[in-house]
Amino acid sequence: MITRILFSIEVIYWIQKHIFVGIWHSRRVGILLYVIFAEILFWGIVADILHWLGIYWKL
Repeated sequence: MITRILFSIEVIYWIQKHIFVGIWHSRRVGILLYVIFAEILFWGIVADILHWLGIYWKL
């Protein structure tokens, strides 16, 4: 279990370093784009799971 979590963290770091930071050659821009992408993906998955379960809430 712990090795699986560590592997996931390493994969996330690799993606952040090589894809988001490496392409723009800027750590700040890369981290900003990574956070925006991760937030959209995370809340999209959460919304999909809640929709699938039939759970809705008003904002």
